[in-house]
Amino acid sequence: MNMLLTGNLLSAVASVFLGLSCVINDKKKAYHCQALESAFLMISSVFFGAWVRMITLAPTVLRNELVAFDKYKKSYTVIFTIIAVISGLLVNREGPMGLFPIALAVQLTVCNYTCKTLLSTKVSFLVNVLGWSVYSFMIRDYAYGISTFVIAVAAVISMIRYRKGAAGEAAKTAAKESV
Repeated sequence: MNMLLTGNLLSAVASVFLGLSCVINDKKKAYHCQALESAFLMISSVFFGAWVRMITLAPTVLRNELVAFDKYKKSYTVIFTIIAVISGLLVNREGPMGLFPIALAVQLTVCNYTCKTLLSTKVSFLVNVLGWSVYSFMIRDYAYGISTFVIAVAAVISMIRYRKGAAGEAAKTAAKESV
């Protein structure tokens, strides 16, 4: 029981960083928060015996920092994808459930390279967060499962506000140019 409590407490800390990454409107800061979220979630995975989650999150910390500093290249996408798939499959003792972390790691790894705008990055985070929410409930990581669902709702609200703000700025710019 103590293991579950410790894992859930560490996951709660990870959730704070995840939540920040979804509402921050600065790509560099969002990815720094994602790196911290991955680090805490990786540690919490030990307490749940979620070895696939732990092993697929390990390179995520580095990947997120590379993205934050605009050093992430196509070759890194391939390398991190291969690492996630091979290492995840090697440690998977969870059966089909263990494929979730692998798929989520691959999804975000590819999106890290292909998402060039803040909005596409936020959509990528949202898809990933919903997947982790499902997996978290499967491994009894209730703190992360519940918080990621709440964060997903907050991310949708943030994306709507961001789009409205961007549309408003474009209209102001167009109005100034027509005068």
